[in-house]
Amino acid sequence: MRSRRSRAGTGRLAVLAVVLAAALPALTGGGQAAAAPAAPAGPARAAGASAVTPAAFAGGRWLTLITGDRVLVGAGTKAAPDPVLQVRRAPGREGVALQSYVDRGHRYVLPADALALVGSGRVDRRLFDVTTLLAFGYDDRSRTDLPLLVAYAGNTADQGAKARVAGAGAAVRKDLAGVDALAVRQDKHGAPALWATLTGAPTKTPLAAGDRLATGISRVWLDGKVRATLDQSVPQIGAPAAWAAGHTGRGVTVAVLDTGIDASHPDLADAVVANEDFSDSLSGTQDRVGHGTHVASIAAGESIAGAPDATGLAPGATIVDLRVLDENGVGFLGDVLAAIDWAIARSSVTRSTLKAMSGRRAPTMTPPAVGCNRDGPKSGSSSVASRRRRSSSTPPRRTAAGPTPPPTSP
Repeated sequence: MRSRRSRAGTGRLAVLAVVLAAALPALTGGGQAAAAPAAPAGPARAAGASAVTPAAFAGGRWLTLITGDRVLVGAGTKAAPDPVLQVRRAPGREGVALQSYVDRGHRYVLPADALALVGSGRVDRRLFDVTTLLAFGYDDRSRTDLPLLVAYAGNTADQGAKARVAGAGAAVRKDLAGVDALAVRQDKHGAPALWATLTGAPTKTPLAAGDRLATGISRVWLDGKVRATLDQSVPQIGAPAAWAAGHTGRGVTVAVLDTGIDASHPDLADAVVANEDFSDSLSGTQDRVGHGTHVASIAAGESIAGAPDATGLAPGATIVDLRVLDENGVGFLGDVLAAIDWAIARSSVTRSTLKAMSGRRAPTMTPPAVGCNRDGPKSGSSSVASRRRRSSSTPPRRTAAGPTPPPTSP
């Protein structure tokens, strides 16, 4: 385990003021795709049927598509992912052809009556992405329903969309008024009825759907799973290129103003070189919330305990733990200002780079921003604060912090 204490030196002290910041986990499984690539016409056959063995069937997993059609998927290889072993069409859909093809390592099984809808972008191609559906745990053994997002056309159409969806036996989990959509859970046994309702085509003649959905329905997406990750955000802002150029944060100390830091965490071993509690918390600087440890790891984590793609932006930097928030994630502006003053008083560099809040001076500045703008340039310290936008009618809530720019070596 590498030690950072020796490389701290007297490098500049960057003040990272993180109080209530937000990060959106990266969406997994990709976004809406364009039309499906050409595939052989005619009914789908179990891929590699001549080589299918009883063992392959025993290890297969059944998957119900949004149309109600079911496919049995076996264990595949990189060259032939998720082979389709068997197809069972939903009642009334016996004459609908299904196409099975591979695109960019993902297996797709696409019914003929969905081709035009997927091509027009009105239906999410991931609803027929067998590889993604299995990765999300949406196979029939793992869950009995299919999570969907159904968008309605216009602000006044939500009640009509709800009635249509409920009438087909689906459960509306949430009304997402901000995006004019419903979060829906469709029992897989009722999938054919919902598909007919969404497409507006009679169950007995599903191919009549064409490339448009039923009146009042504008889009249908898979309600996929999301996860927190750094493997995309860190490369997106150019951190690997900075590391390659030798800018790992070595010689830079970052003061984290948050809920404290768990200095015993392996990813932050030897990173925390000083700490101070301004919150009068019973636990001192020890993080009982987890937010401050998370933020410190984004700034300078070395990914020793986790996956290699969880490395922070400046793994060579050291950390000063300045606790300003209590066990409930709440603190006082006066404590934040006191912590900023504490950090600035210990900054020894003469150059100045100031980034307060969004990176530009706001017409009405908050007390912490005023403190940074007043004292920061005098000492040469850098102040950075993550911020989430919200309307005045939205109540504040505790959220996870987002990435901050990587410090560079002097």
